[in-house]
Amino acid sequence: MRYSEGLILRTPSEVVTPDSIIPAFECLEVIPGFRCSFCNSLQGTLSSIEKHCRAHTWTKPEGMNDNRII
Repeated sequence: MRYSEGLILRTPSEVVTPDSIIPAFECLEVIPGFRCSFCNSLQGTLSSIEKHCRAHTWTKPEGMNDNRII
């Protein structure tokens, strides 16, 4: 906590985005999920991404299998 309290936060315009692929942190677990193709929001379950996408007036296509990975 003391370490993080001493950090200087930068404004978004000051943050440099890396232009190369950064390796994953070994201490973090990669979990499957879903990404909204409209706004790139990340959701952890099929029902949560469906609920999110309704805000974009998206509806599930007729006959779409619930097990389909989007």
